[in-house]
Amino acid sequence: MLFAGAAAVAYRATYTNWPGDGPPRRLRFSGRIYERGDRPGEPARALADTPLRPVFRAPPVVGHQVFSIYTPREGRQRLAAGDTVVTQIFMETARDRYVEYTLLGGP
Repeated sequence: MLFAGAAAVAYRATYTNWPGDGPPRRLRFSGRIYERGDRPGEPARALADTPLRPVFRAPPVVGHQVFSIYTPREGRQRLAAGDTVVTQIFMETARDRYVEYTLLGGP
């Protein structure tokens, strides 16, 4: 019981919502924080012109796949070169349905 409570608190500290409250409210990617939008999952066809790459799962191992236009390594290289960072990432919440996360703050 104690372990389950500690795991739930750790989840909340990382994702800013409790387990079971839907997709995480916030995600970290390439040293930046992204916040979930209020719109329900976008159909895949809305993202058809955007080549997305799988970058991580949230929560790790058992969570939903998160996609970006850059891999984490490419994102770090672009940032180091002075280029802009990714302003949106997408979580696949169901087959062909994605939730958009937007960069908090500025690049």
